[in-house]
Amino acid sequence: MGYLAQAYKDPVTEYAYVAKSQEELATSMNTSVSTIKRRTREMKELDIITELTSYERDEAGYNKPVLAIDMAKVCQAVLYVNEKVEKNTEDIEQLKKQLQ
Repeated sequence: MGYLAQAYKDPVTEYAYVAKSQEELATSMNTSVSTIKRRTREMKELDIITELTSYERDEAGYNKPVLAIDMAKVCQAVLYVNEKVEKNTEDIEQLKKQLQ
């Protein structure tokens, strides 16, 4: 979710775009670069993030990568987690009643 706070959300394509380096993301999210790299790799493996190449150049003269985040997949994941939380909450309530 930290990625989305740093992203431009395009309502037409339903993608969010992040044009910050991993170092910039780590600094803005108050975490390490290795954590950003690991999470980015995990989301690439799940096809949530696709890396695009922009025409913008970084300080070293290389094209800056742009991360495209599939918002439909993010929404599906949020709904899935929300469903699990609701189910666990119901289970906890039933266990509390049984213990009383």
